[in-house]
Amino acid sequence: MTGPNASPRNSEIGTTNDQEFTSYAEMAAEADKYVHELETWMKDHGPSSKRPWPDHNIANKRRRLAWAEKIAELCRRAAQRQGEAA
Repeated sequence: MTGPNASPRNSEIGTTNDQEFTSYAEMAAEADKYVHELETWMKDHGPSSKRPWPDHNIANKRRRLAWAEKIAELCRRAAQRQGEAA
């Protein structure tokens, strides 16, 4: 559905039907992929790389990395509580 000017409605922005999670174990696995992606970015573009990105970009990625690690941890714990393999 679209809003005025054929733009997506606010409730549809950021939503996708490509990936629907059916378990906490799946969400933990996806969070682990994101953690790996962010760690790779930090290695390639962080302060210890040959050409580091600006400090504000690095700080943002560090914050996202900490968030993704926490989400992965919470999802693994929830999976354990529900008896899923994480």
